[in-house]
Amino acid sequence: WVFAFGCFLGMGLPALMTIEFIPNGTDLQKNGWAAASYQADGIRAVFGSLAFKMTLINGFWILFSTQLGHVDLLPRTLTDMLWTAYPKLKEITKGDVRKLYYTFLIAFALFGCFAINMAQPLAFIIMAAFIGTLNFVMLGTHVILIHRKFLPPEIRMSKLRQGIICVFVLFFSLATVLGIYGKWPEICAFLGFKG
Repeated sequence: WVFAFGCFLGMGLPALMTIEFIPNGTDLQKNGWAAASYQADGIRAVFGSLAFKMTLINGFWILFSTQLGHVDLLPRTLTDMLWTAYPKLKEITKGDVRKLYYTFLIAFALFGCFAINMAQPLAFIIMAAFIGTLNFVMLGTHVILIHRKFLPPEIRMSKLRQGIICVFVLFFSLATVLGIYGKWPEICAFLGFKG
């Protein structure tokens, strides 16, 4: 409950601040990277330049730490799943899981270096959301499959908990598909082809 409350608070407060300090109807995509400072500009108009600087520093730290977590999360999840599902990888890497992890991490980082020059910040936020929801789908599926395959029935989680995980996998699958469908033209433009 503490974690859930903190998550809703962490999502709700910035959303409320955005509604309060950014004028309704502002096109955040129009000014590119300047979109990151809209909220801070609105706060400066009300509370002064110190609040402006604190907002920018806080925003940078939140985005930096979040993205750092995302950069680790996807390669780690893929590594965990493939390492468990394909024993042959242990032979290929001579039992060194770091080789697999760092391969994914370097590929993901190189994609990021390539992609940062291709689109505006809002497109990156949308892409990160899709990657995040897809990651939840993979992670939830992985938990259920590994749980059912390797744990004896006596210590498995209850069927209710397994059902809840399945519901969340379906929810995030639907969110990913609908989100990509709704943003398909922007994703195609980001990738450089007609959709």
